[in-house]
Amino acid sequence: MTAKKLYERDFYAGTQETARLLRERRFGDVDLANLIEEVETLGRSERIFISPARNSSSA
Repeated sequence: MTAKKLYERDFYAGTQETARLLRERRFGDVDLANLIEEVETLGRSERIFISPARNSSSA
């Protein structure tokens, strides 16, 4: 099963498969479009979590 199809069927399994492929340096087998999307989404959610409003309220 391809990484892309695995993501569609089982998100967690897809992330584990992607991590395994990256560790094995099998970059050609990684679903790059999905990986890029997930990294961007993670960055946005972290940015929201660590917002200036949150930091100023604790000062």
